[in-house]
Amino acid sequence: MAKADRNASARAAVTGENYAQALRWIREHGLTDGLAPDAAGPEQEALEAALLYVLARPRGPLAPLAGAGSLFGIAKSSPSTDGLALWPSPGAEGELLARLLPARSQVAVSGTPGVRWSVDSAKYLALTGPGTARVRIAAARNDVRRAAEIVAGAGLVPLWNGPVSPDEEASWVRLRAGVGDDGPGWSRALRRPALAREVMAVRWDSSAPRAEDLAGAGRALAPRPHGPVTGPHPEPRVILVSAERGGLGCTTMSVSLAFGLVRAGLRVALLTHADGTTSSLQDAEPATTAWFEALSPADAPPLLVADTGRFGEDTGQLLSEARERAEVVIVDSAPPHRLDEVDADLTIVVDRHRPADWSRTDVTDRRPSHIRTFEWLDTLLPSHRSAAEQTEVNTVMARLDSAFLAYVLERIDEPDDPDVYDAEDAEDIEFFWDLDAWGSGHTEDLLPAEETVPLGQWRADFIGFLDAEGQRRYPKTWAAVRAGWAERNRRRNQQRLGTAGDDLADLLACLEAFAAARDAEADPRWVALGADQQRAWRAAQLIRWLDERFDAYVRADAAHHKRTELNTVLAVLDARFLSYVTDRAGGQDPAQSLPPASDGREADQWWEPAAAARHADAMGLPWTREDSPLELWRAEFLDAVQTEGQHRFPALWPQVRTRWAEHNGTRTAAGLAPFQATAAEREQMRPLFVHQVGAIGADAWGPSFAEHAARWVSGHRSDAERVEEFAELIERRQRPAAAAEVADSLLGALRRTPGTPWVLLTNYYRPTGTSPDPGAVGDELARRGVDGFCAVRQLRPLEKELFEPISWNDSRSRQVQADLAAAVQDALALAVPLGRLSHRH
Repeated sequence: MAKADRNASARAAVTGENYAQALRWIREHGLTDGLAPDAAGPEQEALEAALLYVLARPRGPLAPLAGAGSLFGIAKSSPSTDGLALWPSPGAEGELLARLLPARSQVAVSGTPGVRWSVDSAKYLALTGPGTARVRIAAARNDVRRAAEIVAGAGLVPLWNGPVSPDEEASWVRLRAGVGDDGPGWSRALRRPALAREVMAVRWDSSAPRAEDLAGAGRALAPRPHGPVTGPHPEPRVILVSAERGGLGCTTMSVSLAFGLVRAGLRVALLTHADGTTSSLQDAEPATTAWFEALSPADAPPLLVADTGRFGEDTGQLLSEARERAEVVIVDSAPPHRLDEVDADLTIVVDRHRPADWSRTDVTDRRPSHIRTFEWLDTLLPSHRSAAEQTEVNTVMARLDSAFLAYVLERIDEPDDPDVYDAEDAEDIEFFWDLDAWGSGHTEDLLPAEETVPLGQWRADFIGFLDAEGQRRYPKTWAAVRAGWAERNRRRNQQRLGTAGDDLADLLACLEAFAAARDAEADPRWVALGADQQRAWRAAQLIRWLDERFDAYVRADAAHHKRTELNTVLAVLDARFLSYVTDRAGGQDPAQSLPPASDGREADQWWEPAAAARHADAMGLPWTREDSPLELWRAEFLDAVQTEGQHRFPALWPQVRTRWAEHNGTRTAAGLAPFQATAAEREQMRPLFVHQVGAIGADAWGPSFAEHAARWVSGHRSDAERVEEFAELIERRQRPAAAAEVADSLLGALRRTPGTPWVLLTNYYRPTGTSPDPGAVGDELARRGVDGFCAVRQLRPLEKELFEPISWNDSRSRQVQADLAAAVQDALALAVPLGRLSHRH
């Protein structure tokens, strides 16, 4: 079993890709940049952060997209160092574009200001913003037209077809300011949507995603961080200025505080790291020792500055020297130079202004009570599922499902090799039997259909190979695993379930236990529904299950759906043309995308529908530009496969030759993947799917399954299945937060160690006419144990790349310096003749 298998599972778990797509990405890119790379530059990061920000916090009448298994309508992503591709939830392409692309109301610009779209390839659009950044999205022109209809229906005017206006440019600046220093977190969440859905325990409308919370399995996904080197504990009268992440202004605030204290007549030493800020404080000649005197005000004592080294390695010695030289020592602990272990008398925590901390959203829900209850039950059910106890037998069988899927994918290529792993390699044995590391897999990762490969024999080979070692490792449960796993795996595959998700029997058992728990609690909302509505809600879960499994059935079994021989060959060529186009667009030799010249297994597989469908699934969609010469490439491709096609299909090939180019162009324009069913074909396949799962459904649900399945085939939906359609009855109004609410929000975003005196500094403060007074917020913070609070307004002089004398002598900067010094005086009770902090904003 290839060890790349688990890397593919790790990537798929965070991006939402299926196993085959993740494995292909790893084989093409390797692990040099990790399994889910972050954006390669600031422009790319800014665009990605803005796209997710407008989805999570829309400005306009279009509410955030909801739906299980997606992040605001994004089902999965494919992140690379050279770009990002996004897949919307099936059917949500137009809705997603309506929220991403810019539109104007009478008062504001919604969507992402300045973003424009273009056709990138047959199946992708490119979204581009200011600069050179671009994000690809699996959508087509028709989806843009649908987005325009949605936007117009909401009373908005699309902006995406014209030049960028000054209003949009100004809105883009405001949007960037709203994202602020949280850009890395927003960008990473967009690149890892499956992980973001799983771990983000935040209110997206009020809290930003944190990049560190989205690290996932850090050793696999990202480089290992280098920890800081800290010195010995310093002497008293030391002020540590810290921030939880870079870009919050920690160094700028350290310098501002230092100037504020020297203006007050104190001898101050600043320990910081060498960068543009500290170099701008020096004279023309570089310092020849660790210490130098900064260009401080003429009427103040000198400000002593020392460089603590690249990783703070010189901090200990410099602290000892600073105590002899100064009354106050300021230690700049800006990331990545974290020095949190310094034993300081006072810690200043620098955080950034978040508008959501200073406002609240009041919600008026005008939906009928039973709709609100249905939504509450839908929200509650997943936690009930996760709390259900798992026996060791079921856990082991589920992990074997994941391992068997990888085994099958390998064995399809090597059918004569039944070994699961190298039984003579101890490392390989331990690698496989670390079953917890296999995880639950991805819902899109499915076995082939039962009739297409000898799964029954392969299951027997698989469990037989594992039998002796399984008995040794699980002496109490292996007999039950061996007896039940193959049939369990077969029934799950019959229902087109992968390695995760409930089968029909599990779903019913879960719903019955959930209902019993609600009955036991006598929850008034549950009781008020009544028996009929309770049954309707349970039936809605079955209907949703049928929707999800039918989508998997249509997608995974696409190559085996009934079609003429001519249409089958056309679909095979569609699938194989994907890699040909990708090679041609990338300037590569497309020979490897063509069928082998001689008869043999590889040549047979090239033309086999199931193998072609797996190839298309792993390929994704071709990365081509709008101006790609597809007609020319189709002609070249047909010429290249002519000999082999004529040999295999002598009677049929003239029709193939005549029809394929037009067929492929039509499907490409319609946004249809190879083998993908049309809307009409999907409707014809619904009864076939019900027939496939009918016996299993009847065993679990009894006669009611046929009744519910017939309603599902007809397309009739109850209110319990249409909860999302009532969202327009929810009204949201924003209001200023009370001082106490602001204080709670500010503290909720920070992680502090109790017992250490500290001051909270909110940087980039941008008040509105209705914002609470910072003084009142400071009083509330004091009641919660904070020793001081200072709100520093966003000032352009403090945002210069180099903190030059013209900046720190600016009158507004001097006021910031005085405020910071006063906050420190209040917190430490220093004997400095300064007035108490007054908030001038």
